[in-house]
Parts: sequence; structure tokens; C-alpha cells
Amino acid sequence: MMSTGDSNSIPGGQQQESTEPSKKALKKQQKEAEKAAKKAAYKEQNKKADQQPVDNEEDFSKDFYGNLPLIQSSEKINRKIIDVKDLTPQIADTKVWIRARLQTSRSKGKQCFFVLRQRYWTVQGLIAVGKETSKQMVKFAASINKESIIDIEAYVRTVPSKIESCSQQDVELHTIQIWVVSSAAPQLPVLVEDAARPETDLHLKVVPMYLK
Repeated sequence: MMSTGDSNSIPGGQQQESTEPSKKALKKQQKEAEKAAKKAAYKEQNKKADQQPVDNEEDFSKDFYGNLPLIQSSEKINRKIIDVKDLTPQIADTKVWIRARLQTSRSKGKQCFFVLRQRYWTVQGLIAVGKETSKQMVKFAASINKESIIDIEAYVRTVPSKIESCSQQDVELHTIQIWVVSSAAPQLPVLVEDAARPETDLHLKVVPMYLK
């Protein structure tokens, strides 16, 4: 006659394994859960910090950018402006002032690339967040309307590869100051950039009425 005194015994004398987790396994699961919770809280904290408005941060570059006030006859700004066509590797690492139109600008992350134009000559500029350049300054540069006239102070730097889209292909400007002299309308009817673009697609060409 089979004994029923031991509920964990099965025929053959083998003991039935318990399905409940051991204390060691429970502690391990608890530690992993706490670790995951701390990791999630850390990510959430960083996410909130990244989402804080830039305007709440200290703007240590506020004296190096903005809109120039109207110049009075009694005032004189002592700046030696040089031409874009004179920006060559021969004057690399020197500090210059340039007055030109903003042809294009492209913001990416903590930096902004732009192209300045004087008549037929163009040069690429760069402004990036750093020890002397605040996020607010980069944001301001990216918000300037195309075709605005601006003054920038910058270092002339040589580039490792030619900038094919500009006439000055061997150098670029690393911005120190940027000032809007005359702001253009938010959106001009026809931009110089668009007018200079070649008509490579048939759908971009205008067909005369008498040919329709």
C-alpha cells in the first residue's frame, strides 16, 4: 500500500521539484528591477534636461551677435572690411571682418553652416557651440533670413577638401561675431540661390503658351 504522508513524493522515490523561486533568485530579480528603475529614471532626467529651453541657459556670447542699431553720423565703427575674393590660404589663421549677404544657412545639432556672397564670390562659414560661442548665438545665426546683409568677424581657416559649392574653395570662416546690418524679408519671391540653379528637370522649365 502506497503511503500518502509525503505530498512532495512521487512513485519511484523521486522528490518533486518546487516551482517556487528560491530566495537567491528573488533577491537577484529584485536587484535587476531596482537597476532597471534607476536606469529609466536617469534617462528621464537627461531627457527633461535636453528639453529645457535654450533661453534658460546663461548666454555668455550676448555681446557678440545681434541686430546692429542704426548708425548715427556721430558714430564710427572701426572695422577693416575685406572682400570675399581676397579670402585665400595665404591669409589663413588671421582674423577678418566680412560684410556680405547671407545666401544659405543650414543648422545641424550644435552648429550652423552658411554661405556668404559678394557679387560673384562666395565663401562658407561655420559657427558652432563652444567655450566662446553659446547655443543662443548659434540659434540666432540659424534664424537670420536669407539675403540679409550681415557683418561677421571670423578666423580664416584652410579646409582639408575643396568646397565645391563656393568660389573660395580652399578656406572657410570660423565665426567669432555675427551682426545683422540689414534684415531681408522672411521669404523673397525669388532667391538668388534658386535663380542660379540649372534647369536639369523638364518639369522645371517654362513652356511658352503658343507651344501648349
